[in-house]
Amino acid sequence: MGTSDASSNLSMKERREKGLLWVDTGENLNQQIFARGLCQDFNQTRATESEKRAGICKKLFASCGENVWIEPPLTVAMGNTVSIGDNTYINSNLTLVDDYKIHIGTGVLIAPNVTISTTNHPMHYKARTVKCTAKKLLSRIMCVLEATLSSALA
Repeated sequence: MGTSDASSNLSMKERREKGLLWVDTGENLNQQIFARGLCQDFNQTRATESEKRAGICKKLFASCGENVWIEPPLTVAMGNTVSIGDNTYINSNLTLVDDYKIHIGTGVLIAPNVTISTTNHPMHYKARTVKCTAKKLLSRIMCVLEATLSSALA
């Protein structure tokens, strides 16, 4: 990072939350490896293993409500930035690029092949002033087939 101000002492999580430039090393990389392992475990379960799936979701997400059904495959970046409300159905191939907070409310229906992204990292260093923004899917909504919900790049 190379800065001499107070921001150089922040964790990567704190840097993300403040909208500062951050990197996928150390704490972020460890969380991503942990989350990917849990996703692999989840994606190998059978439909009859609902208790095993629920247990994995409790470890993977910041919070996961009751009566949540997620069809594999599931892909997440961090996992611990995602909360899912009660009575939610998520169809297959959900991708969560959850570098920042994603809140999926109560009674949400998500169709197959949906991506929800909170990341914002333009390639050119001069454009990297854009902050990650939280995404919230309110209660009792339905996300349509092959949708992408993303922060706009500057």
